[in-house]
Amino acid sequence: MTRMAMSALALALAVSGASAVAQEGPARFSDAAAGAELPKSWRQLEFPGVKRPTHWRLVEDGESVVLSGSSVGGASLVYSATDLDPVATPVVNWRWKVASTVADGDLSTRKADDAAARVYIAFQWDPKLEGPWQKIVGPWQRMKYRLARSRYGEMPPFAAIVYVWSHNEPVGWTAANPSFERSIQVVKRTREDPTGIWVDESSNVVEDFRSWFGFDPPPVSHVALMVDTDDTDGETEAWFGDLVFTRE
Repeated sequence: MTRMAMSALALALAVSGASAVAQEGPARFSDAAAGAELPKSWRQLEFPGVKRPTHWRLVEDGESVVLSGSSVGGASLVYSATDLDPVATPVVNWRWKVASTVADGDLSTRKADDAAARVYIAFQWDPKLEGPWQKIVGPWQRMKYRLARSRYGEMPPFAAIVYVWSHNEPVGWTAANPSFERSIQVVKRTREDPTGIWVDESSNVVEDFRSWFGFDPPPVSHVALMVDTDDTDGETEAWFGDLVFTRE
């Protein structure tokens, strides 16, 4: 991921606006037409200083429309605001495939923090929302949250679980993003998995959040998808199906 990483991402996600919030999860790509604009609630985020953003487009694959992200030495993401209770619907389901992994990617360092595909589940920060997270966000961070709200009209997320299709890290590898300590990376697939083939995924975001922080998460505020090769000057393409939240 670009060196601005989750710290910049968390701030930028706040521009989504209340009108874009999906009460039952993000809009489905399969309900759109190939070649059309992104479905309602989805937006693209480009990073300042990254000259070659990921090229996102809706394409037909088999009998369904999916989202394709093609990256050549660049990065950008697409995201959707949501308003979901993860305890009620804790399981996020999706399918994805990649053309190739990013051979020089290293999730432990800012200088090579690239990956073929990422799925972000971001969690809400609300100073009025009671919970254990209140003790984690200190005075300096609270001030930055207030500044973001005054600028964009919304609070940035408190934390994120990021499911990654990596290259060098093994499946099950988990660590904080080197640029944002509350962005928890979880490797789901790696170079050992076949490329060019759809893979179905299912993860319990509450269990993953709890295993790291020790308590249940606040509401889900955003979901995002990313393909990035800017740090390693690599090249790849990834495809994503619908993201759907269900009960356990």
